[in-house]
Amino acid sequence: MVYARTYGLAVCMTRTFSFGGAGQRKGFVLSDFASGIAAVEEGLAAELCVGNLDSERDFTHIKDVARAYRLICEKGVPGEVYNVGSGELHSIRAVLNGLLALSEKEIPVRQPTGKKRPTDVHGAPCCHDKLTAQTGWQPEIPFETILRDELEDWRVRTHADISKGRGIQ
Repeated sequence: MVYARTYGLAVCMTRTFSFGGAGQRKGFVLSDFASGIAAVEEGLAAELCVGNLDSERDFTHIKDVARAYRLICEKGVPGEVYNVGSGELHSIRAVLNGLLALSEKEIPVRQPTGKKRPTDVHGAPCCHDKLTAQTGWQPEIPFETILRDELEDWRVRTHADISKGRGIQ
């Protein structure tokens, strides 16, 4: 923002909420759950360990995020900040239940106390009104598709790792 205001650079900033879809690395709740489910399905793990299931997040499909970024580049006002998110909250429990429902196997779930974070976010939906007004962007891909794409991607990656003689990476 300093460079936009001081030097007149055509810079826009984004405040992007949680996202998911194929290709996400571990370290995020969607990819951690999906990779864990894929590992149990392939016999590489006995159970899925989870943390706090009561927090809520605003999830957007990565393809919707990429489209938002493109539209911001094309139509955004330099120096402005744009919120990118679906505007819908989903509990982490809903994420877990949605992913588990996509598995044909029984996935044992364990919630050790050490997996809970003391600073989990509760109820912070995105307001993308400015982004929508200035670019026409709207989220298009439903939450269920985010879950399906994430799990399918981790199934493919896990199977490929097994085929190469490695465990899940």
